[in-house]
Amino acid sequence: MEAHDRLRVEQLRAASTAFLRLRPAVVACGVAANAALLAATDAPRWQLQLVATTFAIGLSAFTIEALVLRRRLVSERWLTISLLATLATLAFAAACTGGMASPLLPVLAAPVVVALAAFGRSRRARLVLGAAVMIAAVLLLVPPVGPVPAAAGRIAAVSWLVALALFWLAIVGLGDAHVRTAAALDAMRRGAIAEAAARAREAEALGAKVAHEIRNPLTSIKALVQLAAAAPASAREGERMRVALSEIDRVEHTLSEYLSLARPLTDVAPEPVDLVALLRELALVLEARAAESGITIALDIAATRVFADPRRLREALTNLCSNAIEAMPRGGVLTLASASDATSVHLRVHDQGVGMTHEAAATAGEPFRSGREGGTGLGLALARSVARMHGGDLAIASTPGRGTTITVSLPTGGYHGEDPPRR
Repeated sequence: MEAHDRLRVEQLRAASTAFLRLRPAVVACGVAANAALLAATDAPRWQLQLVATTFAIGLSAFTIEALVLRRRLVSERWLTISLLATLATLAFAAACTGGMASPLLPVLAAPVVVALAAFGRSRRARLVLGAAVMIAAVLLLVPPVGPVPAAAGRIAAVSWLVALALFWLAIVGLGDAHVRTAAALDAMRRGAIAEAAARAREAEALGAKVAHEIRNPLTSIKALVQLAAAAPASAREGERMRVALSEIDRVEHTLSEYLSLARPLTDVAPEPVDLVALLRELALVLEARAAESGITIALDIAATRVFADPRRLREALTNLCSNAIEAMPRGGVLTLASASDATSVHLRVHDQGVGMTHEAAATAGEPFRSGREGGTGLGLALARSVARMHGGDLAIASTPGRGTTITVSLPTGGYHGEDPPRR
């Protein structure tokens, strides 16, 4: 059983036990009043004895049950059986006092209300409700055992008072149990979230430390390989050195992406950013790499300003552009665009690559999940993290065979063309 189910059951058991412990006192008052009213009428002696015996048996059972429950908590099964037995007892008393015209009928609703308050829409509640409907049908179709008492109006008033008292105990007690359960579950959920966040921070810190520890000796290894590659003993040896350097560069790139992703939110330093300068500078930086891959870079700049951390934003866009270049065949066009609306500035990176299916696009951006062979998925994860750090988000639109558009949306509310806020 799940933790929240156990908590719900324990709260329900405690509230149900409290109700059953108090029930004899409420019922005793009603039984005494109705017995006195019935005795004061000219009802047949056999009817008085039959009703009195039924009242005595029911009240005795309630009292014994309350005494037993002083030492234990009631189970859901016990509560269900108790409510069904109560219905049967009340049904017999109603049959002895006029059937469907009996002044005791209001009390028949009490077990149903208790079941609904305790079990909601569950099978147990439907069982009690079904039993009540069957009893009503029997009382309607079968002739009553005894006549309606002369004091029916006063007996009905007492029955309503008893029923309302039981309603109040059930709804308040069991309703409070559900509220307490919800509050406890909320506290458990918040505690679990806080614990998960703390573990994530510890894992990020450990991962960043490990990445740093790997990067330092990797730099030394790279220098030694570069030294060996400068004067290889043979052409084959030179080719091996170039492959080794390529793999070292790939590991360095992965470490850089991971360290960027693990960098905490407090590192964000927003300021007014000139998008014209940023995108043109980015295009110049990527120009040589794009040309080597046969890719052309195009700019479409509409929005010119945004309030963001320029280093983080450049880092995110560089990763997106690198992914786009690697996704395209020779002759493709990489488009960097900016636009804005009333609430956001949108930065778009569009490639003419193979695109992604809807399923692949849905999981894109998860660390270490990439649709590209050899990819880590960290670049897209970093870009999404940067967007969310600024209060924005990242969206992916892709069509297989036609390319992919990554849109980084940042809120415009932080900057209105004035000096940046003092920090």
